[in-house]
This record gives sequence, C-alpha cells and structure tokens, in this order.
Amino acid sequence: MTTIRTFQNNDVQNVIQLWNATKQEPFMDTRFFLKNILLDMNFDEKGFFIAEKDGKSVGFCQAIVRRYPVDVGAPAQDECGYINMLVCLSPQDLLGELGQELLRNAETYIRSQGKKEIRVATYSPNYIHPGISVRNVHALSLLQNSGYVQSYETRAIKADLSTFAPIPDIEKLQKEREQEGFIFTRLTDNYVLPLLHFNVVHGWIHRYRRLLNETLDYEKFRLILHGEKLVGVAVYGDPYSDEGRFGPFGIDAEYQGKGLGKILLYNTLTSMKEHGICYAWAQSTPCFGAGARVYEKLGFVETDRFIAMAKKLS
Repeated sequence: MTTIRTFQNNDVQNVIQLWNATKQEPFMDTRFFLKNILLDMNFDEKGFFIAEKDGKSVGFCQAIVRRYPVDVGAPAQDECGYINMLVCLSPQDLLGELGQELLRNAETYIRSQGKKEIRVATYSPNYIHPGISVRNVHALSLLQNSGYVQSYETRAIKADLSTFAPIPDIEKLQKEREQEGFIFTRLTDNYVLPLLHFNVVHGWIHRYRRLLNETLDYEKFRLILHGEKLVGVAVYGDPYSDEGRFGPFGIDAEYQGKGLGKILLYNTLTSMKEHGICYAWAQSTPCFGAGARVYEKLGFVETDRFIAMAKKLS
C-alpha cells in the first residue's frame, strides 16, 4: 500500500538517496540539500510530499510559495506558486497514479495558499532545474496530461577550459572598445554598491550578495565600466554548487550591440582557466539568437534542454 505524507525531520537522507537513485542531475549531497532546499527562506515542510510503499520512500514532490521576495525591490509574485521537484523511483509510477497523486497534493497546497498559477521548476533563487529536461519524458507527459502548458525553453551549456585558447579577434575588439573609454576589470570596493543595483533580471542581486557573502572574492566578478558607470557584469563560482558555474552575465541594454558581452564572457573564461577551473557551465541560457551564438563561438556545447511549464488554477 502506498501512502503520502509531508516532510519530517528525519527525511533529509531519504530524499537525497531517492533523488540520486533516479539518476537525477545534479548529484545531491547533504550540503546541496541544505543550502538549496531546506535552508531556503520559503521552505515549508507542509508543501513537501513524500510517497512511501512498504515503509520505503518511492517518490516526492516539493511545492513552494514565496513568503519573502527574492531580493529588495523584486516582485512579490503573489499570484503564483512553484513545483520545485517531482521525482518517483519508477518512471512508470511517475507517469501513473503515484505521480498524479503527488502532483495533486502539490496543487492543493499551492491553491490553499491563495495562488492562481503554478510554475514548474522555475523558482528562484534556488531552482534545481530551470524547467523539465526534455529527456524526462515521463514528467513532461504527466504535466501535459494534467493541464500544464509550455512557457518557454532554455538550454544548459558547458565548455571545456582545458582547450580554451586566446582568440585574437576578441582581444582586438577589446582594445578598440578600450580606446572608446570602456574599462574591463574585476570587482573593486568602489563598485560593490553599483553592483547591488545592476539588476538586469530579478534575482541577480541575490546571487551577487550570496557569492560575496560566502567568498568575499572580488576575482569572481568581471565588470565593464564606461567612465564610472557599471554597464556589464559576469560572475562565476556558486557556493551552493561548484566553481565551474557561470553567471549571471549581462550587459546594460543601452550598451548592447557593441560586442561587449563577447568580450566579457571571454575575460571571465580566461580568469576561470587561470584559476585552475577545468570547465564552465550554465544551467539556463537562450536556445537561439545572438547570445547563443556568442556561447558557441567560445566553445560551449549544449548538454541539456529544459521546458518551463505553467498551469492556471481555477
């Protein structure tokens, strides 16, 4: 007989072992679970459902609603809740009654919090995936059969820094931009405050704060200045995962179209290699367009593709 209950204090290792047994990525250990899930300020055990069969955990689903905004000035997102993780030990169970029951419990919890929409796997700042992997066909089928529709698509990418080499045309472009008054540098004391206002996408400032709080390493921040104005930022190294994680990365909209993003990415990868990092990866990047072409030029290859899904609650 299968039963579903909410998360208890002795479930940490149950969840970790079940996640890893289903070959999910990324690999989860206690540190990862605590930092990204249990210690998240919006975590609520009443929204974390665990399925048991004969005393053994065989599936779980985490529903989460935002009690606190991701950062100062960020939207409260009062209208929506999130399904952060949905896992069953058996793929057939995920697509079958067990997966449906876990999903129904999550939906009921989110509805009870007064939310009108559910978004799947796009919770920030501590999302595990930026959507459902296209490889996870059972989860995609379950959600589609349950009324969820695609919102957008992103891809994960990775670059081998052992083969990363100087690119003369980018270095030439950087010299041209320097002659126009652009400065390419790492973070300094004078630009910590401007950094905390460089909010191209909501959630980025939280990641800046987290990286600074955990490491106090200015080298992990690469900046572009125009005069004294901060116009571009890239960071690398995530204290909640590993040193190879790249991003956030962006250019002020007013300064796009000048090749600054290409230079900034190049400088960041160069710094990572100089500091002995073997690879760079990002979990959520555009599938198409100029940004995608820049990544490809600098040696990134696609490792996975994710579909973000959502459902309106009646």
